[in-house]
Amino acid sequence: MSTDATTTAHLAGLAQVLASCPAVWAPLAVHDPDHRVHVRLTAGPDWEAYLITWPSGHGVEVHDHGGSAGAVAVVAGSLVELVARPSARDGEERLVRHRLGAGTVRRVPRGRVHDVVNAGSFPATSIHVYAPALETMTFYDDELRPTRTERVFPEPPLLALDEVRAILDRAGAPARV
Repeated sequence: MSTDATTTAHLAGLAQVLASCPAVWAPLAVHDPDHRVHVRLTAGPDWEAYLITWPSGHGVEVHDHGGSAGAVAVVAGSLVELVARPSARDGEERLVRHRLGAGTVRRVPRGRVHDVVNAGSFPATSIHVYAPALETMTFYDDELRPTRTERVFPEPPLLALDEVRAILDRAGAPARV
């Protein structure tokens, strides 16, 4: 993976393959009505994938992914990505909304400042793939100024990569993971 565009294209492909096979993720999707739930689903030698469930009205906070690029695949419900972009009028950063419906795969380039929120009335489920594995996330205030950086200490993946490949193979999905 040489360029950020190549990296995000590869990650979007991984996210799409995982999303296309509910046998991989559906048994692990836990919807808590009061909290966003994330689990480290699987990991390859230079990437990792998370399964995230979102109750209505819940989000993260405005953040970045440190030195990692990513991709988000919405597998159920819908999400809104709020992306920091300079305003054409005054050059100040603003949050621009992008609706991510079920079936959407969205690339997240390295350095993107954004938030992801379930603004809908029903729970949502998504798969997030990052490369390299997340090490830090920086969070931002309403003026898009950094407020804190947190280290990410990933748990062991719930599924070994060989298990994921076997599930994909049994389901007839393209095993590009």
